[in-house]
Amino acid sequence: MILRFSHSNPSLNERDACSSEHPTSETHPYEGLDEAAQKEIRELARTLTSQSSLLSQDKNVARVGDPNTVSAACLLSKESVFAKDIKGVNPVLLNVNDPGYDESLDPRSDNFSSVRWVQNMAQVCENDPDFYKPFSLGCVWRDLSASGDSADISYQGTFSNMPVKLCKLVWRCMSRRIFCPEDNKNKKDSSTFQILKPMDGCIDPGELLVVLGRPGAGCTTLLKSISVNTHGFKLSPDTKISYNGFSTKEIKNNYRG
Repeated sequence: MILRFSHSNPSLNERDACSSEHPTSETHPYEGLDEAAQKEIRELARTLTSQSSLLSQDKNVARVGDPNTVSAACLLSKESVFAKDIKGVNPVLLNVNDPGYDESLDPRSDNFSSVRWVQNMAQVCENDPDFYKPFSLGCVWRDLSASGDSADISYQGTFSNMPVKLCKLVWRCMSRRIFCPEDNKNKKDSSTFQILKPMDGCIDPGELLVVLGRPGAGCTTLLKSISVNTHGFKLSPDTKISYNGFSTKEIKNNYRG
């Protein structure tokens, strides 16, 4: 079963931790960020604020003696960050003396809110897409099928056991041609089994794909296939996967992760 959600942000680690501590019959709704996550967000906000302060000090020292540049920079920072037509406020350059100061966005304040800081940063990125350049890709696949080695013959190959592995491979090929000619004509390989049957699918940019199934049904294999992580199994030659025009080779070499 494949479910698709748009603009969802579940906390999978938190749900897994809750499911391991409590019975599965109970429901545990998501209630927001926990204390550990809020501390990490606050430390990140402090780090960005301190780095920005040092960078701004270096720029001011380098530009001392140029009143036109300094006044223009101050005017630009106030108008671009705190303008009324922009909903998001840049919390990295936040100063107590600036108009529109918000304590909930200042990591040095006791009234700092991690949730509001994250929401504000997302709004800042959305307000200036030319600068932050957000990107998202969709994925479409046709005749996607995967196969893997049987459990009784699959093992990790090393330099020491490579000759043994090659000899077993040659023996399997010869024995299949001699003792199982029908399987050879039908291109059946008893040493492999099919994990995923041919299927078609499409994911639009910004959607979250959730695959549900019993253990061994191939849920993880499907997610690994469309994320170009096929180590341990093989996709059929008829499989076609496209990422908004990009091929799997281009995604793996340049854009994966």
